[in-house]
Amino acid sequence: MNVFSRYLIRHLFLGFAAAAGLLLPLFTTFNLINELDDVSPGGYRWTQAVLVVLMTLPRTLVELSP
Repeated sequence: MNVFSRYLIRHLFLGFAAAAGLLLPLFTTFNLINELDDVSPGGYRWTQAVLVVLMTLPRTLVELSP
């Protein structure tokens, strides 16, 4: 692996990490708000909504990846 390849990989990774670091919390917040709309007293609880959002984080990260 030459110097240019390492430079390119490093900058692509840093760009992806910066974008994911900014967008992942934003998308997580929007997903949580969307799930909290479905919470009802006798059925879907807020803890289940949080778990659904946490379990979909890997999918969101994959969707953000180049």
